[in-house]
Amino acid sequence: MCIELELLDECKLHKLFAGENKQSVLEASGVYANDESICHVIFDNRNQVGRVDLSLKSKDENRLIPVLNVGVGFEDITFDPRNQRYYLIIEALKDGNKNYHGLVSEYDSEFRFRRCTLLDPPFKKRNKGFEGVEHFWRDGIEHLAGLCEDSAGRNGSGGTGRVYLFRREADGTWSKPRQIDLPSSAKFIDYAAIAQRESRVAVVSQESQRVWLGEINEACDGFAESSGNVYRFPSGSYCNVEGLSWISDDRLVMVSDRRKKDQKKCCKEKDQSIHLFRIPAV
Repeated sequence: MCIELELLDECKLHKLFAGENKQSVLEASGVYANDESICHVIFDNRNQVGRVDLSLKSKDENRLIPVLNVGVGFEDITFDPRNQRYYLIIEALKDGNKNYHGLVSEYDSEFRFRRCTLLDPPFKKRNKGFEGVEHFWRDGIEHLAGLCEDSAGRNGSGGTGRVYLFRREADGTWSKPRQIDLPSSAKFIDYAAIAQRESRVAVVSQESQRVWLGEINEACDGFAESSGNVYRFPSGSYCNVEGLSWISDDRLVMVSDRRKKDQKKCCKEKDQSIHLFRIPAV
């Protein structure tokens, strides 16, 4: 069953920030909703974090915050409210063995840099690293969940998305990951972002233009197969959704990247935007 999401509101990102205009390039790649009124957006072409009021009105509180980075741009953002730490992830950086690793950087509540860590496993290609990241606590232990897209899906038949679970070690580093495959109900062409709210998990696919909602099991080592539902966007113009976050139990915020040159012209209608959706009751 594929249910249509209910669009509540949306806006081009350039309209929300002073000094930006139609010519501004805001390649949104991730979003985190701190509560029901504020979210933070990151970009894969800028070392900035956008603070956005979820009214989607132009307000003085909306601003672009410069952040320190080892390169240019980020892939996703998450937050630990217990320690007031933001985690921003870079999809992949090359190491001395010519392998690529995801890199997670930590920032305080004012986006002051604290430290960064290369993550396992190694990837063979730069564009096959981490697409999404989530932070959570379980049994008093800090965890990160990194989402990877499976290249097997690029032939159009759909692949298996993978989630790597990292545990915070005593020395502050992240452990070797445990791998969890998404269930068959979440079989998409690609996997662009992940968001968690207690036991509920949302995963968005850019190319399939779908969102999967499911639940992680009590042991945190797999997903409840029967819990998954797939939702579609209201039109065919949502071609570049790359980030999502829970606002409440029935609302999601998403952001869209820039339209690619080989995409249909209609994709420009929703690109470089922020979108608010309600999840209809099943």
